[in-house]
Parts: sequence; C-alpha cells; structure tokens
Amino acid sequence: MIVTTGLKKEETLEKKGRVYAEALKGTYVKRKRRSIETLMHTYQQDMVIVGEERDVLYRQGSAEPFFYHPNGAMVRVKQWQKTGHDPLIDAAQLRVGDTFLDCTLGLGADSTLAKVVVGETGTVVGIEGSLPLAYLVQQGMRTWSEGPAAFISALRSIKVIHGSHRKILHTLANESFDVVYFDPMFEQTIASAGMAGMKLHALYDDLSREAIADALRVARRRVVLKDHWQSERFEAFGFHVIRRKQAAFHYGYIEK
Repeated sequence: MIVTTGLKKEETLEKKGRVYAEALKGTYVKRKRRSIETLMHTYQQDMVIVGEERDVLYRQGSAEPFFYHPNGAMVRVKQWQKTGHDPLIDAAQLRVGDTFLDCTLGLGADSTLAKVVVGETGTVVGIEGSLPLAYLVQQGMRTWSEGPAAFISALRSIKVIHGSHRKILHTLANESFDVVYFDPMFEQTIASAGMAGMKLHALYDDLSREAIADALRVARRRVVLKDHWQSERFEAFGFHVIRRKQAAFHYGYIEK
C-alpha cells in the first residue's frame, strides 16, 4: 500500500498523507505531479490518494476508484423519516436507545440509518474486515459535512472497528448488543451504482456457524441477515425470512 496526495496542494496535504500511511501500514510517497497510471506502474501496489475534500483508494491493476460517500444512507434516512419504515429497521425491530452491532460495515449505510433510529441514547458499532475500507469510511464519517444536523451527528458517533467479525464476536460478552447484523457480500452479484469500487477491496469472509452462534450469544433480541433472495444461508442458519416482492435481496432474523 502506498499513500500519496492529490495533484493540488501536495505540500499542504503531505502531513495528512503521512498520517494515513502510518494508519494503513503503508508507505508515503511524494506525488511529484505523476499520474495515477504512472504511480500504479511504478509501485505495483494498492494506492490511497488523500485530498482536501475526499480520499480515494485504488486497487492495483484497476482504474475503479473507491471513496466514501453517504448518499445511499441519506436517501434511506429521508425515506424512513417520511414513512417510519425501512426493511432493515423493521427486520431488526430497532428503536430509540438500542445497541446495534453491524458485523459487515462496508460503506456504513446500514449503520448510519441505525444510528439515526436509535438516537443519541443508542449505540452503533460497525466492524469492517478490510483495513483500507475501515479507515477511509471512518475518516469519511468524521469529516462529511453535508446534510441535516441529526444526520451529521449520527455519522460522527458511529464507532468503526477494523477486524474479523468472527474474532471480535468471540470476545464480546453475552447479550451485550440488542441486535447483531450481517450483510455479507452477496453470493450472486447485484449491480449497484457506487458499489463497484468497494467490491474490489471488500473481504469475502463467508458466514460460519460459529459466527452465527456467537452472534446469538451476543444479541439480546435478534440476529438479522440481509442476503440475496436465492441465498441458501437463510435456511442453513435457521433465519425466518421476510420476503419482499421483486426485491433482489431479503432480510431474515432469528429471535432470541
């Protein structure tokens, strides 16, 4: 992993770049006005480009960028505020003051909506297995400034943890979260605008029976799974499926 700066204000951004390089266990290199293609060819590594407004992650051998944006979360928050319903919130029966553990954070849209729902008295923790994704999403949540105050407050208060959800779940106390949630990368790819860059960096760490067993131990009320409508995981792990007509994915839950 190398970290460098955008073409503009390289000297101003160098300190930020060096901080990112240390956090990502990478190497900081000066941009020297080199193109992305030149840097990728020279170093043959994944690359993060830090900027004033956003940071971009590139996978070696791919021109597809990943950068944090909460657009999907904002749309879902507005819809939930308007209707009082969202498939995840309904499946989790989430309410004000709850504690919510998202074992597959990704871009954090689910966690962001969950934090808006549980409010200031609730807690949301997101686990992400990919260090670059975890760090860039965490930094994005800390610095994003567009949207209503409640939305920004929700972003700022989500706790992001990098690590294996299986290992972290195993360390948690019994009934330490009201809801434990999984959204693994689908067994069958679903086309989604803005997701292509993330999929290049995501860790495809399939769910195990041990992880589900630990989730049931850690959850006070429900374990929730979002997956492709044809997924075999719902039946294999004993989830009650909430079927949605014409939806590419369903939610399932196990009640404690």
